[in-house]
Amino acid sequence: MNKVFRFFTVSSVVVVLISLFAGINAHAMQMGNFINGEQYVTFSETERTLVVAGLFDMLSFEWGQPIYADAADSGTRAHMARVERCVQGKTLRQLREMLDGYFAAKPDAKRYNIASSFAAMLNTQCP
Repeated sequence: MNKVFRFFTVSSVVVVLISLFAGINAHAMQMGNFINGEQYVTFSETERTLVVAGLFDMLSFEWGQPIYADAADSGTRAHMARVERCVQGKTLRQLREMLDGYFAAKPDAKRYNIASSFAAMLNTQCP
């Protein structure tokens, strides 16, 4: 799990730095609780990919904390392992396509904040 998280942490930083130099608006307010799905779908593909990179990085950091590894019950650990198997080897573009597909299939989900929708997408699309 840590190898995947380290890869996405480093890649997320690189993507954000590249986006800043390329003039793409990667402002922190485009993340987490600050935007909902309706706002997300108005972004360009590149901006949506950057949002997904940040969301995955945020989730990876949270799950990588010792409290989750040490104190999580077996159900939580099983859920984390299931999500890890699902996302392992996927590119950020593929994760963005998963989230875009989630919003296409569940238009009502666009009302909620993007972090909640991303977690719900992982819960529903990761077998």
